[in-house]
Amino acid sequence: MKATLLIRADAGGATGTGHVMRMIALAQGYLRCGGRVVLASVNCPEKLVERVRSHNIEHYFINTKQPGHLNDAQLTTELAREVGAEWLVVDGYHFDYDYQKYVKQAGLSLLCVDDYGYSNRWFCDVILNQNLDADLNFEYVSDLEDTQVLAGGRFCLLREEFLKEKAQPRSWGKIECLLVTLGGSDSDNATETVLHLLNQFAFRSLLIRVLVGADNPHVERLRSIKSHHHMEVVQNITNMPEQYAWADGIISAGGSTCWEWLYCGLPGAIVTIADNQLPIVRALTEQRKAALSLGWFHEIHVNSSSSKLKSWLEAPSSITDRNVACNLVDGIGVERVCQMLSDGFEVK
Repeated sequence: MKATLLIRADAGGATGTGHVMRMIALAQGYLRCGGRVVLASVNCPEKLVERVRSHNIEHYFINTKQPGHLNDAQLTTELAREVGAEWLVVDGYHFDYDYQKYVKQAGLSLLCVDDYGYSNRWFCDVILNQNLDADLNFEYVSDLEDTQVLAGGRFCLLREEFLKEKAQPRSWGKIECLLVTLGGSDSDNATETVLHLLNQFAFRSLLIRVLVGADNPHVERLRSIKSHHHMEVVQNITNMPEQYAWADGIISAGGSTCWEWLYCGLPGAIVTIADNQLPIVRALTEQRKAALSLGWFHEIHVNSSSSKLKSWLEAPSSITDRNVACNLVDGIGVERVCQMLSDGFEVK
């Protein structure tokens, strides 16, 4: 039996749900290797905790009011000793240098998940950045001599539900069925902005399915929007592969969801809702024509993306490159990371 893996990640409010959702993917991979996984949070919506536990991942709350501060580090390392964990994985931008140093001095092996270089200096064994081109764009400075960096699209973390059966290659025709998903929380209600954009510039009637998380505070407002499209708002979806199979295209935020719809072969347009999404957005839309950028959500009504959106809806291949998009994610990222956690050797 492999050692217990302890994961520390939060969700809810401005934090969103992406950190916990991708840690579910890592946890599932570690469970497949025969290990035990415990996920600890200071903040996490009840529905998401239920989802975590439904995957046989144990969940504990850390009783502190300051996530990422010293008390958090103390309580987390105490929990690690209680559950017999050798590795701690932290996913969140509040696990700074001081937090990392405390964990290491407590004798734990530490993996930090990063998206955009949130810490200027690091004090951990492994840094994981699953973003495309992260191996080219980031130079990590660690005070530990042997810090290993797992960077780039080879390490994209996909949940088990996507890996059971690889989706067959699909053609990119006119978009009739459109998914809209702007994150699990969407505290700024970027979703409403996108729906108004579609009302204004998508003249042909579409079937639009809006996916919102359990922690979204704007559900009823979204459901009250008048539209010439056939629109439904669905909350707390758990069958994402089926949603992608239904759709002809997707408008999403620039987070980890992108790896899912790319793996499933969907044409996508991206709305930027946070600075930490910029590396993903730039890699997919500027360095490659793998997706259409609609710009920042708060500027979306004044930029030039409306004409490109209309063209994309009629013929996504005229705006984005299907061959590039469909070959970016191979689905083996979780296995690569778990191999390192289990066996401790460098991933090639």
